Amino acid sequence: MLRLYAKNHGAAEIGSGAVSGWTKYTLPNIHFSNGYIEVGVYSDALANNWAALDQFELVKQ
Repeated sequence: MLRLYAKNHGAAEIGSGAVSGWTKYTLPNIHFSNGYIEVGVYSDALANNWAALDQFELVKQ
């Protein structure tokens, strides 16, 4: 399982569902109240499974 998340931004953690293919994923409407955010990817996989990630960005809406 691979999952995109955002947390520690002054509200509840926001996450994607399980990622299973080459797709653009977004976490919209993240509201900051403390001036900080942690964005990351979590993986819980079997041996020899892998993922390739690129082009992370934060965009003001």
